[in-house]
Amino acid sequence: MDDFIKKFARKYLNMEVRRFNVMNSPFALIKHLLESHKVDLLLDVGGFIGTYGEEAREMGYKGKIVSFEPIKASFQKLRAKADKDPNWQYHNIGIGTESEELTINIAGNYASSSLLGMHKNQTDLAPVAAYQDTEKIQIKRLDEVITPDIAKGYKSIYLKIDVQGYELNVLEGAKAILPYINVIQAEISFVTLYEQGPLYNEVISKLDELGFELFTILPELKDPKDGRLMQGEGIFVKKKNQK
Repeated sequence: MDDFIKKFARKYLNMEVRRFNVMNSPFALIKHLLESHKVDLLLDVGGFIGTYGEEAREMGYKGKIVSFEPIKASFQKLRAKADKDPNWQYHNIGIGTESEELTINIAGNYASSSLLGMHKNQTDLAPVAAYQDTEKIQIKRLDEVITPDIAKGYKSIYLKIDVQGYELNVLEGAKAILPYINVIQAEISFVTLYEQGPLYNEVISKLDELGFELFTILPELKDPKDGRLMQGEGIFVKKKNQK
């Protein structure tokens, strides 16, 4: 890329212009992972309003998407998008360790809603994320919905987990289909953002135990005061000696 364009963007537009490749773009990296692992089933746990599914399609992913979103308001928006796509299914449920009804805390921005209490670190960073309401939701195990018999019908499965501190619960409820999953993308926190939520080392250790190694970390949430990384997206791939 022409140095003049880079310098101009930094000096006059306060922007960083970079090439679209796996070294510079998280979007490009995920696109590469979907393609290189020949993914034909994308499990979107914590589908929110369908943002991840939309981005996957923008990346050129043409395989099946199954989204899980428990909050009614968010689910309605997700469904409106998925209904236009014949290869995108959805479930108005949360994913956890067992079938049960739980109460989820609704954040002011909806995206930060969680089954766990919110830590002061999160509200200090983003006051708009403070809880405003609660809602009863249905929880199921992932391997109860996507059973091993269903999972083995696909060549390669990519599991994305975006559940605000509930990551280990999702993994516990997915154990029966982990042998069919090749890539896992999960949020990892470097400071406590949700009460009793796991920190990065716990998630990395658990996934290592389950047969997945850390491939890379995509920065997601930084403290605007000093640039400290608060949360990222951990990308994990199945270890080569795992079947």
